[in-house]
Amino acid sequence: GRQHQTLETPSDWPDLVAEVKHRAGNRCQAKRHHRDCNGVGTQCDHVIQGDDHSLDNLQWLSEPCHRQKTARDRARRRQRHV
Repeated sequence: GRQHQTLETPSDWPDLVAEVKHRAGNRCQAKRHHRDCNGVGTQCDHVIQGDDHSLDNLQWLSEPCHRQKTARDRARRRQRHV
């Protein structure tokens, strides 16, 4: 299926990332923080994976929280494709 499509980021992606970072006050916005999270966000993440690059679907995460969420998203996708 389409689970391994490469995500095309829009031409204004750097502006979106800057807005998400500013809106978060540079804080990690994860709902459940990884134990290694220091509370500081460093990466822009799609709340729901796909090509919705709207600000409503973007959040600012620390690297440990982003890694944890990516792993959870992958596991969830695997369960659906069984």
